[in-house]
Amino acid sequence: MRVPVGFGILVALAVTSPLNSDLFSPQPATEECEKRLQGFNSSFAEFLAEPDIEHTKIMMIFLECKLAYWDKYSNDQAGSIIETIGDRAIEPAFEYLLRFLRIDPEFPGADPLRVGAIIAVGKIRSPRSFDEIAGIVTSSQDVSLLSSGAVALGLLRDRRAADLLLVLAVHENDDIRQRSMSSLAEYCVAEPKGLVSPRLSEVRLIPGDLTPERG
Repeated sequence: MRVPVGFGILVALAVTSPLNSDLFSPQPATEECEKRLQGFNSSFAEFLAEPDIEHTKIMMIFLECKLAYWDKYSNDQAGSIIETIGDRAIEPAFEYLLRFLRIDPEFPGADPLRVGAIIAVGKIRSPRSFDEIAGIVTSSQDVSLLSSGAVALGLLRDRRAADLLLVLAVHENDDIRQRSMSSLAEYCVAEPKGLVSPRLSEVRLIPGDLTPERG
C-alpha cells in the first residue's frame, strides 16, 4: 500500500530534519541515539502496523544509529523497517535504502539487509530506482544482490529493465536465472504487445535442461 502524497511530503521534512542537524552530522553520538530512541519499541510496532510521521521519524533515527553503531542495534528490526519502507513506498526514506545497499558485506548480518534494501528500492519506484539497481547488477559479483536485483527490476515496471534481465537470464547461477525469467514474465503479462515479449526469443532453453541460453 503506497502512502498518500501529502504524507510523503511531511515525512520528508521529518526524516531529513535530524540528519541536517548538528546532532546527526556526520554521526550521532551514542548517548544521543539512546536519548532519541526512548520509547522505540512501541513506535516500532506502530510503524509496522500503520506508519505516521512521528513513528517514521523515529525509525529513520534508528537506521541512522544502526549504521553508526552496527553491533548495538538489531538487524531484525532494521530489516523490518526497510521492508516496511518498501511495502509502504515511503520515498523520503530512499537515501537510507541506498546507504544500507552500500554497507560492508562483512558486517554481521549485512546480507539480508542489503537484499531487503534493493528490493525496497524496486518497490518504491523512485525516478532514481532504475539507475541505482542497474548500477548494482552491472557491477556486482554478489550472487544474493544479483538475485534480489533481478526481483527488484521486475518490481520497477520499467521497460528499460528488460535489457538487464535478459543478461541476467543467462547467468551461470540457477537462482539468478530463475528470478530473472520470472521478472521477464511479469513484463510480458503487463505488456504483451510491447517490446519485451518479442525479445524473449533471444533466450532459449537447452533441451532436457532448465538452463537458458542466448538464441
